[in-house]
Formats: sequence, structure tokens, C-alpha cells
Amino acid sequence: MFIRSLVLLALLPLSTAHAGVSVQYDSTGSVIPNSAKGGTILIDKHRSRMDVGTNATVIFDGNAQSMEIISHDDKTYTVLDKASAEAIAAELEPALQQMRTQLQALPPEQREMMEKMMAERMGINLQGAAEQEPDLDLKKTDKSGESGGIACNWWQATDDTVLRYEYCVTPAKNVPYGDDLLKYFQDLKQFKREIVGTINRSGALQIPSLPIADVREIEGLPLISRQYQDGKLILESRFVSVTETDLPAATFKLPEGYSEQKLPGVAR
Repeated sequence: MFIRSLVLLALLPLSTAHAGVSVQYDSTGSVIPNSAKGGTILIDKHRSRMDVGTNATVIFDGNAQSMEIISHDDKTYTVLDKASAEAIAAELEPALQQMRTQLQALPPEQREMMEKMMAERMGINLQGAAEQEPDLDLKKTDKSGESGGIACNWWQATDDTVLRYEYCVTPAKNVPYGDDLLKYFQDLKQFKREIVGTINRSGALQIPSLPIADVREIEGLPLISRQYQDGKLILESRFVSVTETDLPAATFKLPEGYSEQKLPGVAR
């Protein structure tokens, strides 16, 4: 019996941790707080975790297209997925239509002033359902760069000749665990297109754009991403290192004792 027990113990896993990928990154720019200017992204196949400073964590499931945004300050979390996006859009659209109706009753000069104020202060554009992010013209340049000791080539994304983004791209084979990173970017791009697109299908909300490259179009991984506004660089993110790491089972789980804070329009 004693020998049998030893054999059974030997067959049990010694740890609940398993191998994953750790990406160290740095970010600089005027659109992010100092506390979020660097950190780690942990990736395990379709799941990822990004700690934004010490105040927030984002857990993303690419297969489920679900994101959990965790606030450590007040110990709450918010779930953003297809169902919650549909609920938000369903509540938002009538409210926006009501705003348009009320503004139509104002004199033209006063209406124009109110529309301008709402656009500048609240990020709401009631003029129409323009595309949130227009189709961009992606082109590879002859410029080269480097990040984390890995060489890359620059691509530019322009909107009617106006520079919007730059990406320094390298083939996935040049990066450790490049296939895992490819899937991460593909899943994140899909989330941005479908979930954020659902919330803003009216085109009225001026949601800040994220410099997430379509890795299928740029033929590789963006080691450096830059975002421009009015000709000025407002955000740069770059990979520092990519390594294998042990990920405990709790890495992608919500912290104990945290309560859910539902988004407006989502059933409670």
C-alpha cells in the first residue's frame, strides 16, 4: 500500500503552473498616465493578462472575445463582451436620437454651439454616423529599426495622405513564441472591430483609437507601434523582451472578493 501511494503521488502534477509567454513593453506619450508607461503582458494560447501599472488589470479571452477590466483601487471588475456591447448600443442609440431631436428645436447658431461643445467635452458627434476609423492605406517603407535586439522594418498607415500610425514590423519567426503573439494580435484586432464597433455602430461616439495593427496586412509582428494626431506623435509602444515563464492557474482568474460593476444598459 505504501509503495502504491508513492507511485500515485509521483503521477500527480508538482505545480499548478504551466508555461506561457511574458512580454515586457514600454509606452510613452501624452495620452497615457505615468503609471501606465510600461508593464507586462502574459499570454497563454488564447488568453492574456495585461497589468496597467498597479491600479488596473485587463484579462482577455480571444476565443470568447471577452475582456475583463479590473480596478484594484475599488476592487471591482467590468466585463465587456458581445452581449454587453449589444446592450450598451441598444440603450445608447435612443438616447443619441433624443439628443438630436432636442437640438433640432434650437436656433441654428445655438445648435451649432451645443454640438461643438458635446464633441469637445463629451466625445459625442451628432452630425451623422461617420466611420469611427476610416480605411487606412498601409505601405511598407525603406526605413529600418530595432527593438529588444530584433531588427524590424517600418510601415506607415495613412488616411488621405495624413499619417495616422507607424509600425516597425518583423516576421514572427524572428521573435520567440512569435506564433503566440500573432494570435494575440489577431484576437485583439477582432475584438476591437466587433465589440467596440458594436457599441459605436451609430458612429456618434469619438472613441479613442488604439494602435492595434492587423498582423495579416503588415505581414509580421509590430515591435514598435506609433500613433499620430494632427501630425504629432501622441503614443509609442515597444516590445522590450519576450520570454517563457511559468503561469500559475490564478493568472487569468478574477481576484477573490472583487464585485462586478456592470456597464450602463447591461442587465443587473
